[in-house]
Amino acid sequence: MGSRIRVRGHASRGSGVGHGRVAAAGGRLGQIALGLAPAFLSDQKAADAVLARYANDIGCDVETVLAVRRYALTGDHRALEGPWL
Repeated sequence: MGSRIRVRGHASRGSGVGHGRVAAAGGRLGQIALGLAPAFLSDQKAADAVLARYANDIGCDVETVLAVRRYALTGDHRALEGPWL
């Protein structure tokens, strides 16, 4: 079963993309999001401050960017389950 990636409000299935590769991509995006909105900011404040614009710039929804930010914070792959896996 392929991975689910949400881009511009649409979910698509990628065939052959393993969960490890998806998690790695999520981790990279999450590190960028974490650099833009430090960990001490709540999800709402992070979204309001900069992540909503970042999400728009990269073609993702804010919920996905917040999920990859949480993944970068915790390293827990379950943070990606809703929007990505």
